[in-house]
Formats: sequence, structure tokens, C-alpha cells
Amino acid sequence: MRFSWPPPNYTNPVSRGPTLLIVESITLSIALLSLGLRFGWDDWLMVGSAVFGTSVATCVVLAFVRYGWDVHVWDLTESKMISGRQVSLAVQALFVPATSLAKLSTSEVAAMVFVVVLNIVFLIVLFTECIDYDCVSEAGTLLAQASTTALADFSVWVLPMPWLYRAKLPLRQCLAVITLFSFGLLVVVAASIRTYWIHFVVQET
Repeated sequence: MRFSWPPPNYTNPVSRGPTLLIVESITLSIALLSLGLRFGWDDWLMVGSAVFGTSVATCVVLAFVRYGWDVHVWDLTESKMISGRQVSLAVQALFVPATSLAKLSTSEVAAMVFVVVLNIVFLIVLFTECIDYDCVSEAGTLLAQASTTALADFSVWVLPMPWLYRAKLPLRQCLAVITLFSFGLLVVVAASIRTYWIHFVVQET
């Protein structure tokens, strides 16, 4: 695949601009603000999620600023490619607890067990992909992690719905809960879009 790339441009490569920095800054600010507004006893898990999520955002910004995440891969020096991949591994490792702790804070016991087991498996697979320079294909692992994360997000979003239907809440409370649930649906949509782009990156590029 590398032979199909155009010649590298180390001096003035085509850049994607500051889009990634803007998206990371906005989404991280919204996440931390939401955490502050809803803090309760169960949200200690969300604090842990926020710490890992902030670490993910920090790694992404670092890779954007220093390791060329805003330019084409063929315009990167070998040292930047290696450093960028190291940051990518750190992001994958931090992303697992960031998302799993958020799910645990809103899940019932059965769902908690599922989320914990699933994410332990992902971490084991992530750190055993390469043993003594013998590596398995990263594509299958990334796609499996992304699709099951999207499925878990959907499950966490759907599970409370029967209770909501049986609760017969007053209209005002019902509308408030529906609004909160719509934010949960956004998470499911984002996870699905992430799955598509992971497929695009590992299979089409």
C-alpha cells in the first residue's frame, strides 16, 4: 500500500487545519461541565471516566500538534510515524476505561458484569497483539472493539426504557428524562460513526 503513496512533503505538507483541536476542546468542555452539573455518589465512576477521557483528549492534541495527525501519512517522517503510533496505542488503552467507567455509572448489575468482562478482554487483546515482533492484524481487533462498544452503548441506553414506561412519570419529568435519553442516543450514534471510520481507516486506506 505504501508504494501507492505520492512523494512525501516534509516541508509544507497539506494540513487538515485546527478542526481536531476545536472538536476535542468543545467535547471535553461539555463532558466536564455535564459531570459537574450531575455529580452524585455514583458519579465517582464518572470522575474516573473524566480523568481517562481527559487523558485521551490530551494524547490526541499532543499527536495533532507534534506527530502529524493533521497531515497525510506519506508526509510524515519515520520518527513521527513511530511516535504517532505510540500515542495511538496509548489512546486505545485509555479509551477503554474512559468509556467503560461511564457505562458502569448508569448500568444495572448484569450490565456492569458484561461491561467489565468485555473491557478486560479488550485490554488483554490490545497488549498482546504483538509478542516478540510477531503481530496479529490490528484491523479485526479495532473493528471488534468499536462494534461491541457501540452495541454496549445501545444496550445501556435501551435497558432503562421499560422502567421509564412503567414509572408513569408526570409530563414535565417525563420530558426531562426523554431529553436526557436523547443525549444517550447521541452517544450511540457517535459510537456507530466511530465504527464506520475505523473500518474506513483500517480497510480502505
